Amino acid sequence: MTPIEIAAAGPLEVPESYFAEGQVGAGSRAGDVPLHHRPHAFALTHGGLGAKVAYGELHIRVDSLTFDFQEYDMGAADDIIRCDGIGRKDIEKLTPIVPTVESGGDPMNPDNPSIYHQLDGYGSIYLNWTVNLGAFAEGSPENVVTSCYVSSEAADSAVAALSAGHADSDRLGSGTTSGSYSVKLGEVSEDNSIKQHISSDVFWSFFVVGRDEKSPVITQSNMTC
Repeated sequence: MTPIEIAAAGPLEVPESYFAEGQVGAGSRAGDVPLHHRPHAFALTHGGLGAKVAYGELHIRVDSLTFDFQEYDMGAADDIIRCDGIGRKDIEKLTPIVPTVESGGDPMNPDNPSIYHQLDGYGSIYLNWTVNLGAFAEGSPENVVTSCYVSSEAADSAVAALSAGHADSDRLGSGTTSGSYSVKLGEVSEDNSIKQHISSDVFWSFFVVGRDEKSPVITQSNMTC
């Protein structure tokens, strides 16, 4: 019986995988399969001109407490001021803020075809936002945030503390009401592995205190026990 000659199969042709614009692509005999998922919020990767970052949001909630003070006329003695009541305004819902790419840039786009947004440099990457407490309005908490952006530079200057004053009203607008805050998303440097510190949307919650105007002065003659 004559033996059958079988030619060597030769090297297996395996398509080369590549990473471009943060997407994984590769050819296969079954055809290219598009990705149907996106990376987590603020995912970082390398870019040609610096770090790249995926879409993410800043979620804020602002609550407001109101103090009602009453002045009592004590006659010859010094007048006294008492807190007659404390209330709160509606508990606000979570409000999403869409950051811009760099300060003053275009808003991040969740439908960006390339998924990632190009930043201006490498290094530590931050989510920055600035606030003005004087712009607070019930039902519109987003007014408090005057800017929000992703950058390779941090901006961190917290709103200064507010001492306990004697102003009749507008305690919210007293003193310094503006400031800036930063969260480090991670680190991206050339030829090094990425260090991802944040892998979700960023949440920031705080409350403000309002002081209602004093009611007419109550004298000893009309005070009741």
